[in-house]
Amino acid sequence: MVTGIRNGNFRVYESNNDLQDGYAINTAQKEREVVIAALQKDGSALQYAGAELRNDRKIVMTAVQHYGYVLQYASDALRNDRKIVMAAVQEDGSALQYASLQLRNDQEVVLAAVEEAASALQHASDTLRNDQEVVSTAVEQNGYALQYASDALRNDQLVVWNAVQQNGDALQYASDTLRNDQLVVWNAVQQYGYALQYASDALWNDREFVLTVVRMNGSALKYASVELRGDKEVVMAAVQKDVNALQYASVELRGDKEVVMAAVQQDGNALQY
Repeated sequence: MVTGIRNGNFRVYESNNDLQDGYAINTAQKEREVVIAALQKDGSALQYAGAELRNDRKIVMTAVQHYGYVLQYASDALRNDRKIVMAAVQEDGSALQYASLQLRNDQEVVLAAVEEAASALQHASDTLRNDQEVVSTAVEQNGYALQYASDALRNDQLVVWNAVQQNGDALQYASDTLRNDQLVVWNAVQQYGYALQYASDALWNDREFVLTVVRMNGSALKYASVELRGDKEVVMAAVQKDVNALQYASVELRGDKEVVMAAVQQDGNALQY
């Protein structure tokens, strides 16, 4: 027996001669066995199966349980089969993009997908990207998933709080209102000092807030307002934490003896600034 692909489909041939001469003895059961064997080694082989086999529930289930992304090769009917889609997204959350519109609006299916891969949120329906439970689950896995949430939830303090706590850099996807919220921004900065760059102009110009931040991360001085980068107390606090912060100070303070001494006492290379 010889196996091969003919016209994009798996076929089983009785001999090499039959294969060469093009006289195929196609046995449905044998073909099915060949496809199953192939899928166990490489799920992408499903794309070469005939339409009938791509609509075979057992075959497709076997494939997606090992390689969720091959859901894309299943028939339309099976991409709307809840159990098959659930198996696919549990193996590979991004497989959600190949599910039917109906199942991309199924909360349980989408929750399973974002638990496996938070970025799968981008493939959920608009309704579920506005679902607090779904979005919270996603951002707790990966804060960057906040970018796929609805505008309403990117303005939800709890959702954004969870996102920036997981990854401070996610603050960039929060609403303008929450990027002006000291508690939210502070939570983000604690996780990632440079998150200050996403804070509102008002916070960049808030002396007490910036002073607190640069005491944690001196180089965050880079994102402070021009006025505060010329504030000696703020700059001193920054360079005492990180000498590299000197480069972000105003021209005047980079020439201030006390500020420069504070920096070079930590690292002589600070003179380059």
